[in-house]
Amino acid sequence: MNPYENDEWLKTLKVGDEVTYSTRWHKDVITIIKKITPTGQIKTEDNKTFKKGYCRLDTWDGCWLNPVTDEVRERILHRSIYRKVADTDWAKVSVDKLKRIADILDEGKEE
Repeated sequence: MNPYENDEWLKTLKVGDEVTYSTRWHKDVITIIKKITPTGQIKTEDNKTFKKGYCRLDTWDGCWLNPVTDEVRERILHRSIYRKVADTDWAKVSVDKLKRIADILDEGKEE
């Protein structure tokens, strides 16, 4: 979402709503709104404060609030599964299971 186009969306937010942001180091962080001040600052459960949808994290980094969409949830799930597979100790996986995994990976390659 273009940060300059989210002004109307920000006005619809309320305490308890899920929102997302990404930083240089953490992509697609989902958090919950903990408080909205009378001046419109949004405070989240992970202790970030957003002014007009923007949170300055340090000299070099900041982030914009965005809505949580199915696409965001899908990216988070994809990264989670990818990490699980990447962190697997394949030497401990049986040959039978490796064959089944290889068969799944080969699906669609013959088309």
